[in-house]
Amino acid sequence: MKVIGYIISIAKKLKNFFGIKVIVKTGIETFDDYFRNVVLNKNVTFQSIEEFKQYFDSPCLIVGIQGQTKEMIKKDIHILTQHFTHGTINIYRNNSTPIKRDNHLVNWFMKEYHNLINDSRYDFLYEPTEFGVGD
Repeated sequence: MKVIGYIISIAKKLKNFFGIKVIVKTGIETFDDYFRNVVLNKNVTFQSIEEFKQYFDSPCLIVGIQGQTKEMIKKDIHILTQHFTHGTINIYRNNSTPIKRDNHLVNWFMKEYHNLINDSRYDFLYEPTEFGVGD
């Protein structure tokens, strides 16, 4: 938590110095503790959404990973839309890790939650290069 505290301190200093709103984002990937820490090996733990919100303003969620379920995604989207004014929804893309994309889940998500694509509260990444990262 020392690193997180340091990051928050810097964000507050930037906010005060420039007089701007600073949004602290993090790649939480999912609010499902088991999937996040055991399957994805993120090593990010918190006891509640309120604890998470003490440090971060904007979670980044990943959708469409093999092993995810519709119920997990529904819960993630519910938490995002009910507890945060900003977030990022990232559709998973295969990369160099052994974790693979679940196209069935991606297709379901794109139909079920198409309304989030143009919602100004969320950054929606179908391709990770949309943030100018990757190839």
